[in-house]
This record gives sequence, structure tokens and C-alpha cells, in this order.
Amino acid sequence: MTVWAQPNAPKVTRSFPASGATDVDTTLTQITIEFDKDMTSGVSFPGTSMASVDIIDKPFWPTTRKVIIPVKLKGGRLYILRMNGESSNKFQSAGGMPLPATQLVFHTQSRKNELNQKANATAFQEFKAYFLQRYVPLSKNGYNWEAALNSLEPEIIRQKTTGGFATKLIHGLAPADDLDVWVRLGKTLFVTKPPTFKITNYNFEAVNAQLQNLTTSPRRLVVAGTVQDNIGYIRINTWNKTQAVDIAFATAKLKALQHLPYLILDVRGNPGGDDLLAQQFARHFVNKPVAYEKVLLFDEAHKTFTKEITRVLEPAKDFLYKSKVVVLMGPQNAGSCESFLLMMQNSLNAQLIGQRSAGSNGNPVEFKLSNGVGLFLPSGKSFNKAGQSLDKGITPDVELSALPEAYLNEDPLFEKAKVLVKQ
Repeated sequence: MTVWAQPNAPKVTRSFPASGATDVDTTLTQITIEFDKDMTSGVSFPGTSMASVDIIDKPFWPTTRKVIIPVKLKGGRLYILRMNGESSNKFQSAGGMPLPATQLVFHTQSRKNELNQKANATAFQEFKAYFLQRYVPLSKNGYNWEAALNSLEPEIIRQKTTGGFATKLIHGLAPADDLDVWVRLGKTLFVTKPPTFKITNYNFEAVNAQLQNLTTSPRRLVVAGTVQDNIGYIRINTWNKTQAVDIAFATAKLKALQHLPYLILDVRGNPGGDDLLAQQFARHFVNKPVAYEKVLLFDEAHKTFTKEITRVLEPAKDFLYKSKVVVLMGPQNAGSCESFLLMMQNSLNAQLIGQRSAGSNGNPVEFKLSNGVGLFLPSGKSFNKAGQSLDKGITPDVELSALPEAYLNEDPLFEKAKVLVKQ
């Protein structure tokens, strides 16, 4: 069972089937989960994919520490059951503490045997050599991977299907605690760490209600307007390279608003996309080349992580935005949007406010094993200019948080931004 625990948070103590189990009988009609604390009756199973367990009836609680989930299973399938995380957090202790994001991974019985021990041993040695060379040097959590992989080896070699092999691999890689470590089986990608619950720190309806001269981009991914007559507002919800038209709209609005003394730039709902699009917009906030991020890459010639590149933001040639800016950020920001936050943090007059970003090194690259299973690992490790790793997220210049219920009818962070931008 993969669990990322917090102090005093409830934990899963036992499950049937156990996480990492293979050859699970398809006649099984119930999954049982037991906890170390009394729980409320709420349940949440976020995420939908081909690997999701088919829950056929309402889960029930025979005791306050045990939930039974009616299911229907198919043969020869890799299944993942996620509890809490992403946008739902209803598994909670009686004291109101949510269960940390947890996932149960298992594989059901198959009629055909695709692999033998020799094929498995070859694939596992490929995996082990690559993982120890290409990932462990980046890992700083102190986990003894050499011992863990030696323990995993006999279990994984016994598997008779690629699904069983992949199941053991996903379960064995869970201690990496890394959103950028994935396993591919066929065309399906499986994360080894379940996405954590992300508190939504915005209420865009409340923001829109205050905007004057509100306009939106063609695909409605960018919103622009003014507040209190002298504050410009631009919200950008993506850096996806397929949405270049929307980013061009944002740039045009930035130019049109540059006569105002203040700007609120809102990227709280932006999960990332393309660094180049983010650069095209951010370059209007610098008047000279600015280094904003360092990336440590694997040096193929020396077989070590010694190749370092510095990412530089070049200034725009058409116009420079000179007014004061506050950038609204939050836990939804990841990948390329985190790079954008670094660009703005190193610009002329910008201040980041909100909550810490998601944290990700990004750019996982696939290594294909000889048995057809794919392993995705980060291609490098990202740092800010001060040398601090970005895997735990970017901390805003001014950290402001509020309980989720505070955003039901208003947007507290937006209200604070209107004050801070003028200070």
C-alpha cells in the first residue's frame, strides 16, 4: 500500500488484496481496507482510467475502522485503487484528519504465461542498472535502494506476465515519493506516487464579478480586465503549446494595460505546458537577459549527472512592461508554470503571492525494458538560481493561505492582492 502520511493522519494498516499482489482471483467481489483510527463514513476514489477498479455498489463500513468496497474484476488486468488525493479528500478520521493520498495496486490472474524467469531476470537487471545510475544520484531521501531492489528481485523474477512484472515494479518504486517516476504497461502509464490532494486557492467567479471591461481569449483560457480603475488583471490558465492563440491574446492585453500603474497576474489554475510559450509572455517583464533556472542533466560521456545548463530569459524587442506586478500562484502550478514563476521572480517589479506550487522536476524520459515494460524517470533535476531543488515546489515571496471554505463566496487571495500591489 502506497501512503504518504502526515503526523496524526489515519493510515491503512491492512488491505485485501494486499498492494503489490499478483494472481488475484477474479471471483473476488469485495476489496477490504482497514485503518488504524476510527473513520467517518466518507469515501473518495479519485482518478479514472483503464486501470481503475470497477466499483459496482456503494462501499459500506462494518466497523469504524474497516470499509468494504464491492467490485467486479477482469482477468489479466493491472488495477489501481486510489483513496483521496487530487480533488477529493473524503476518507477522514473521526477527528477530521484526512487520509493522505493512498493507492492500492494489484494484478489479477491471467490464463496465459507471457514470461519466464530468464526473461524476467534479464529485464530486471536492465531496470536495476539504469535506475541506480540514472535516478538514485538525484534522490535525496536517504532510502537504501540497493537493499530494496535486492529484496524485490526474487519476487519480480517469479512473475509470469508483464502485468505482474509491472505491478511489482510500481509497488517497489513507491518509496521514491516522486510524481515523475512512472511505469508503462502497453499504452497505459501508471504513476508510482498518487497525486496528492490539492487545495483550490481561488474562486474565479468571484474575481470575474469584480472585473471591469472583462474580455476572454478565443478558447476562454485567458481572462483580462481592470479592477478599481487603476489595476490591470490577466488570468492565464495554461501554457499548452496548442493554445498559442490564447497566449498571444494575453500578450496583447498586457500591452494594452501597460498604462496602468498596477497589474495582478493570475496563474493559480495553470498546471503548465510549454516553457517556450511561458517565455514569450514573461520576456516582457525583463530589460536584459536574466538567468532563472538551473538544470542538472545526465552526461552520457561520463555516465554521471555533471552536465549543468542555465536557462535564460531574453527580453522582448517590442515592449517592456514597467508597472508593479503581483503574481497569484498556488498548488495547481507545476512543470512549465513553475518555470514561469521563476521567470517572474527574477523580473523587474514582480512579487509572487499565494501558496507553494506543486513541485516537479518534470520531463520524464522512457527507458524500454526487453520484456516490453517501460520505465519513466526524470531526465534531470531543476534548481532555482540559489541552488534550491524545485521538487518540493516554489515558495511565494508572500505566503497567504486560507481554509477551502473561505473561497466559497469570495476570493481572499485576490482581495489581498488588490492591497499588496499598491504597497
